[in-house]
Amino acid sequence: MPALTALSIVYRTIAGFQVRKAGLPRRAAGSGAVTLIQRFGSALNPNVPCHMLLPDGVCVHRLKPGIYGG
Repeated sequence: MPALTALSIVYRTIAGFQVRKAGLPRRAAGSGAVTLIQRFGSALNPNVPCHMLLPDGVCVHRLKPGIYGG
């Protein structure tokens, strides 16, 4: 599905930007997303709207002692 490929590219781009702005390496932090692919109308409708909700921040996967209150 082309819509899923486009959503994947958008998510990776935004999540990567957020991790870089946090000053963390890509392997140490990540972001999440909720995606809704809205289907309505006939099955022949080529316009499939997609909605993506991204948090404004990142989650640190592993903490070293003494960093970020660990």
